Amino acid sequence: MSFQNDNTFLEAFKSGHKKAFSKVYEDYYASLCRYAFSLTRDLSQAEDIVQDTFINIWKNHENLELKDSFKSYLYRSVYNLFIDRYRTHKRRMAMLEDLRLSVAIEVESERYIYDEKHINTLKQLIETLPEKRKEIFLLNKIQGYKYKEIAEQLNISERTVESQLRKALISIRQKASKITFNISILFSVIIGLVK
Repeated sequence: MSFQNDNTFLEAFKSGHKKAFSKVYEDYYASLCRYAFSLTRDLSQAEDIVQDTFINIWKNHENLELKDSFKSYLYRSVYNLFIDRYRTHKRRMAMLEDLRLSVAIEVESERYIYDEKHINTLKQLIETLPEKRKEIFLLNKIQGYKYKEIAEQLNISERTVESQLRKALISIRQKASKITFNISILFSVIIGLVK
């Protein structure tokens, strides 16, 4: 027996008769789930919406006013709850995107400051090198000259170039460790140096 447009049923439901509620639940739960699924494309979400719709209807059963059939009321309630959740989800996603963007900007800003600090520290460490060693280091690490090219340009042997570079790196490492400069960043920062 269907309770659509049945005033007796409506009065029983509004009065809080659990059998009336159970009958509505049995008659419409499956079809409302299918309808909600057509909106959400997610079975679990569809079931949650239908269950919450029934909970809301039962909580407010005393104030229930129908303009159309009970069936129409149920479907409209499911749709309205879906729309509410969709809007809430959309707002939440927008807020999360704003938060993600602000965190990304902050991290990028901190990384820039961090890199700038390391570049400046590295520049200071390079400045402490003896003049010839500093020149060899800059020619190799900053300008990208090979050992042979440096040797020809400075009129020294390739072995001397290699030795001076090794000493420069050892010196920078030692000084960096004293000021808690992260030496693992050294070579990545070297690339970012400007003359």
